[in-house]
Amino acid sequence: IKIEEFIDKKREYTLHLPDYINKNNLLDPFSNNIAIRKESSNVIYTTIKIAKQINELTKKKIKIVGSFSQINDNKKITLDRIFNLTDGLNNDQFEILPQWLPKIAWYFGGAQIIDIFNDHEDIRYLKKYNKKICLDISHLILSANYENNNWIKWYKELINYSNHLHLSDAKGIDGEGIDFGKGELKNFNFILNNKNVKVLEVWQGHLHNGFKFYNAINLLVKNYA
Repeated sequence: IKIEEFIDKKREYTLHLPDYINKNNLLDPFSNNIAIRKESSNVIYTTIKIAKQINELTKKKIKIVGSFSQINDNKKITLDRIFNLTDGLNNDQFEILPQWLPKIAWYFGGAQIIDIFNDHEDIRYLKKYNKKICLDISHLILSANYENNNWIKWYKELINYSNHLHLSDAKGIDGEGIDFGKGELKNFNFILNNKNVKVLEVWQGHLHNGFKFYNAINLLVKNYA
């Protein structure tokens, strides 16, 4: 496949690292398992290769979003390792951004507790070391609710440490994938006014000729002032 056949040079593109490296394992470049670590690195470098190809065509820096959800040793050491990796790889062509995560993630057909990129300890780390992430609004709502905190207050703390946004709705502590406009994301003008690139994420939005995406975009246009 020639990638240039699918690229509009006037547009901005972002990529998302796969969450899974195979049917049994999540991406984890720092795993104590050598095979998992090696395959995770292969996935990351394959995605970087694609990012470089797109950059060469568009001359625009490519954001690569990744769910770094696994902790090895302890949180501080894992966060250090993640940002040492991304800082060492990032350049003028691409930027790898860990994304904010929910406390309860949908993995392997069920729910898995995640203990990184989803609480106030992580916020303090980002602020202390001035590290950048992709701020996923759905995950933000879920994680703040899990900690009995206000997601808008967390948003205000995190937005200055965010270089990319995922815009989607959520409810409660595990209500991810809810139809856009039916969750707790009631007023999104302050998010849309942010200068960062925003990717609209709609659960199964691609089905039925993009019907749910169409509805979500109409809702945004109708309510945006």
